[in-house]
Amino acid sequence: MKYLHFLTPVLAVALLFSGVSFAATISPRSLGYNNGAAGVTGRNANPHNLSNRNTGTTLHATNGEDRICVFCHTPHGSSPQTPLWNRPNLANPDASYPLYAGAVAIKSIAAAKYDYSVQYPNGASRMCLSCHDGVTAVGKVLDGADLATLTMPANGIVDLSKSHPISFVYDAAVLAGLNPVNYQLPVTDTKVPRDSQSRMQCTTCHDPHLDTKDDFPGYSLPFWRNYNSTGTLDDAADYDATCNECHIGGAYDPAVPPMHNF
Repeated sequence: MKYLHFLTPVLAVALLFSGVSFAATISPRSLGYNNGAAGVTGRNANPHNLSNRNTGTTLHATNGEDRICVFCHTPHGSSPQTPLWNRPNLANPDASYPLYAGAVAIKSIAAAKYDYSVQYPNGASRMCLSCHDGVTAVGKVLDGADLATLTMPANGIVDLSKSHPISFVYDAAVLAGLNPVNYQLPVTDTKVPRDSQSRMQCTTCHDPHLDTKDDFPGYSLPFWRNYNSTGTLDDAADYDATCNECHIGGAYDPAVPPMHNF
């Protein structure tokens, strides 16, 4: 399993997600950029590096576990949920994960499948929540013994009743049921990619391998897929540009941090 140090982020992204768009002139370090191997200086403070190689202030193992990719991926004994997935299924029954509590029209549109008649949460969001639900143990894997004893801090737990809705279909049929003055299908789908079933997921806005917040000083958007959207690294502009792919109008309000319920 030591060779998992060398599983490149490009391969990991290709296995799990599609639609990644890299800016030509500026790029954050990818997960696994520096694994702390002998003779390699520097650090990798990517919050998704849960190994003891992470010398940042984020959650990481304090035992001898120095592998990075293995916390999410394995070449053997993986889950069929997604290729080479090494995490257990969500600990709670699906019905215990709340829908967005706000008055959102998506709930009333059957084509969105934003209810409990289908698996919810689903897709890539289900993968993210296997750590970020605050219930499924971080450090537990399918292939082998637990890698570490880790407790997700409160600011890493996503409350789906307060967060942007996820795991719903967003296509022409759903758009027809919304007010077209306020919504549109993504203008540039590669910047905010829906999954193969046209569903909005966590990965529509976030790329779990790209550490934008740690690598760009002063940048507040974590794992932001649509960074450098205007050619000048600006988190307010990048946030607006992402929202405006689907929402028409509105503006970034720095008094309301764009970080779900955190």
